[in-house]
Amino acid sequence: MTFIFACTKNDNAKLPDGIAKRALPQLSKDATKDQSILAANLPGFNGAINVALYFPDGEQPKTTDVVVAMNGQLNNIKVLQGGLTSLPANVPITGPQLMQLFSLPANGVKAGDFFDVAINFNMNDGRQLHGFGDTITLSDGTKKFLRPYGSDVEGFAKLVRKVTFTVK
Repeated sequence: MTFIFACTKNDNAKLPDGIAKRALPQLSKDATKDQSILAANLPGFNGAINVALYFPDGEQPKTTDVVVAMNGQLNNIKVLQGGLTSLPANVPITGPQLMQLFSLPANGVKAGDFFDVAINFNMNDGRQLHGFGDTITLSDGTKKFLRPYGSDVEGFAKLVRKVTFTVK
């Protein structure tokens, strides 16, 4: 009996059609700032997030926008800070900013409310990668939600693509 084994090494493998590399955000709350929002003092909230790339040597975005949604309302996403051109970056998030973006009075939040913060990337080739995902209309008219980076990235070790500030 004879066995013949053969293999080739290709360090420049091409991804199969339909699969593409993407920039992935790596977010964290700034530990020196507020970690949650007090319902009785929304104007006094002073938080910040650190924005970086999960793969720092990978494809770099042309610009990065920090976006926020209140209470999971993904049909009302606001741009907290747009046009970041250099990562990593520290981005402040304050109560007055949230009040202005969501037209909230000083007492406009209650315990249990929350603000999710994510990243939109504007890539050099014109692609836009939306941190909260996209809704597309199919040919039959139905709408389908597409997860922001595909389901496989959820298992990446220590990946944080969204941070949440909860009201207490």
